[in-house]
Amino acid sequence: MSGCGDRVPGWIDIREMEFVLEQMESFGPTGKILEVGSATGRLFDFLYENKPDWEYTAVDPWEKDGTRLQIDWSGPYEESNLGEVITKELFVKNCPFAKPFQTYFEDFTTDEKYDVISIGCAGDNIDWQVIYSKAKELLQPNGTIVARDIDHPKYKQKVNQAIKSNALRIGETRYSSCAVKKYPFLPWGTHKTEIDLSYHLEQANSMLNDTSTAKRKGRNQLNSFVKIPFKDSKTLMKYMNGKFNEYFDWHFEYFRSGEPAALHTDYETYPWDHWGEKIDCHTIVGCIIPLKWTSERTPFTINYDRCSTVPKKLVYTKGEMRYVDSGDCIDYKTGEVDKHVAEYNPHGTEYHKIYKGLKIHSVYRWEIGTMMLFDTARWHSSSWFLKDKDVPQLANEYKQSIIGFGSVDVLRN
Repeated sequence: MSGCGDRVPGWIDIREMEFVLEQMESFGPTGKILEVGSATGRLFDFLYENKPDWEYTAVDPWEKDGTRLQIDWSGPYEESNLGEVITKELFVKNCPFAKPFQTYFEDFTTDEKYDVISIGCAGDNIDWQVIYSKAKELLQPNGTIVARDIDHPKYKQKVNQAIKSNALRIGETRYSSCAVKKYPFLPWGTHKTEIDLSYHLEQANSMLNDTSTAKRKGRNQLNSFVKIPFKDSKTLMKYMNGKFNEYFDWHFEYFRSGEPAALHTDYETYPWDHWGEKIDCHTIVGCIIPLKWTSERTPFTINYDRCSTVPKKLVYTKGEMRYVDSGDCIDYKTGEVDKHVAEYNPHGTEYHKIYKGLKIHSVYRWEIGTMMLFDTARWHSSSWFLKDKDVPQLANEYKQSIIGFGSVDVLRN
């Protein structure tokens, strides 16, 4: 990241600016960003060096509010440390590439939808509920709001309450900012199914045993996948969308797993061209529908207390949680394995130590006739369902299911 960061003074920390830039990276070289409370333009000046082809929109009352420059930006905002009033003219001078709107955010009107919205305003008279409600309204379906001041001694309680009240999903946190999303709002967890499981089990057995069609993956090639036939896939898609009153493009496979699935996410991007339009498909919802298992231990699927905000698949590999496309890792392992986490991946089993620093968000117990609907951005894994403590060479025990992933289309700018 090459942004200068110190050319324009202001309150936002360099680490927070880098965090905003990371959210922009997930949308590619072009997009639309809105900043609420732009002040001197410090954030936009930094971002523009890295993303010159994005559209930048600033909303701030500027001199209407009388906010002043600080003499020492690391010091307190008090009379002895204040200089001139921050004006719209100063912002335009620093960020001539941006579209400035001099108004309070609650009075801002536009038909635009934004990929990233950074909430940089602060003050004792701000109605945070209104601010986040408005930001949610202006966010494109899979966009990101960067919530700042989440640990501010004066504002943190109101900011976090506003995020919660607006049903925004909290993702990665960095310094004193976090990334939140508005989509999807689905009843994650366990649901009964009305699917003909005996039909799918018979078909899954036949197709997964056919070595000419089934794909094998995993360290010892103990996991088998095969795409469900088009007719049955369409039937399943109609069932899932009807059951949850949503519309997603679904992809379904039969899956036989002879080794526990380690820590990963399924939130990722698939680019494609549709009638001349460049589209990104973001997989945002998943389902697991159990068909059978041969292990003595009942399998569980474990969801943890972390979510990704970037639509790029994360997998635990080479001793770290890494993005599949770049290999970049996320540092998360702290302390010991939580005792509740260890119930599902016990001490001594091969994957036990990779769950350090995580806590359980929710657990799905496999049961025939039920399914788990899950957030693909949430970190998750299977339980250790094997009798042995290490991954075997041959799949003497396995579990079998329908797995599905639902996506939304996001138009690339």
